[in-house]
Amino acid sequence: GGDIVDDVPTGSGLSNQVTLGFDERGQPLVSYLHYDRAGNTQLYYARPMANGWEVVQVSDWHDRWELKGYGTIQALVRQGPVVERGGKLLQEVRHWKAGRFDYVLDPETLRPAGRQPAGRPLPVNVGTFTPCWDRQLV
Repeated sequence: GGDIVDDVPTGSGLSNQVTLGFDERGQPLVSYLHYDRAGNTQLYYARPMANGWEVVQVSDWHDRWELKGYGTIQALVRQGPVVERGGKLLQEVRHWKAGRFDYVLDPETLRPAGRQPAGRPLPVNVGTFTPCWDRQLV
């Protein structure tokens, strides 16, 4: 079994652009996009709590990135993982209308405490990748 982080219904604009970051306590923060109740594309965070996953809508955009079609769809919104830098929780965001910026997050509520111009792309160490296509899978 596994956890259902956010039970987003079919047709609700859930993008497969999911990123994993960590808060100042090392807790995982999952960030992803889907439509809000008004049908606009929004950025959400989820983190594990004692009684399940806490889900927070972070953005308040008034635009809809229509996720339709087949094959590769142009990414109009992109988000990096949440990282701690200089005592702040930051997430780099690129939005086709709002531009490129960093959300500065309140570590307790995960709500934006502000925005700042995006610095250099945030470093992400994802470990070492070892290809397995040259080995027999059992």
